[in-house]
Amino acid sequence: MRRGKPSCHAAFGEAVALLAGDGLLTKAFEVIAQHSVLPAAQTVLAIQMLADAAGHCGMIGGQRLDLENERMQAPIERVEQTNRLKTGALIAAAVKLGCLAADADEQTMQLADVYAQNIGMAFQITDDILDCTSSEEVLGKPIGSDAQNDKTTYVSVYGIDRAWEIAAEKIELAKRSLDRMDCCRTSQDGTFLYDLAEFILSRKN
Repeated sequence: MRRGKPSCHAAFGEAVALLAGDGLLTKAFEVIAQHSVLPAAQTVLAIQMLADAAGHCGMIGGQRLDLENERMQAPIERVEQTNRLKTGALIAAAVKLGCLAADADEQTMQLADVYAQNIGMAFQITDDILDCTSSEEVLGKPIGSDAQNDKTTYVSVYGIDRAWEIAAEKIELAKRSLDRMDCCRTSQDGTFLYDLAEFILSRKN
C-alpha cells in the first residue's frame, strides 16, 4: 500500500510496475530535453545532474544498499550513507536544478546542497519514526516493516526520542544554510523553503 492505495506491483503485477518505473525515470530526461528554456550547455548540465542523482551513485545505489541492509545489522554510518543516496540524492538534485535554472553562484549552490541534504536526512529519519508510531490508515502504507525485516534504522539504533532530536537538528542545520543565502532572507520563495523544512518534522504521512 502507498497513499492508501495498492502499490503498482500489487495492482498491476511486477512486470508492469518495473516498466512504469523505467518509463517515469526516462520521462524526466525527456521533459528536460524537450521543454528546457535554458541555454544548451545548462540543459546538458541539468540532465547530467539528474542522471548522477538517479543512477547507481545516487538513488538506485541507495536503494541497493537499503535492500542489503535488510539482511544485516548495518552500522549507523552505512544507514546514513543509504539515506543520503536513497532519499537525499533526488531532493538535492531538485534543489540544485532550481539553482542552475536561476543561474545561482557557486556559494548559493553549495548552501542549497547543504539544505537539501539535511532535509533529506530528516525526512528519512521521520519516516523511520512513523513506521513505528503511526497507523496504516494515517500513513497510507503498512507499518512495522523495518522491524519485521530486522532493518537497522535511526530508531533501532537511537530510540524514538533521540531519533526525533536528530531529525530536528538536521532541520535546524537546513534552516541555517538558508539564513546564509541572500535570496532566501526576504523572498516568498525563501519562506516556502523554511516552511518545507518545518513541515518535515510535523508530517503525518
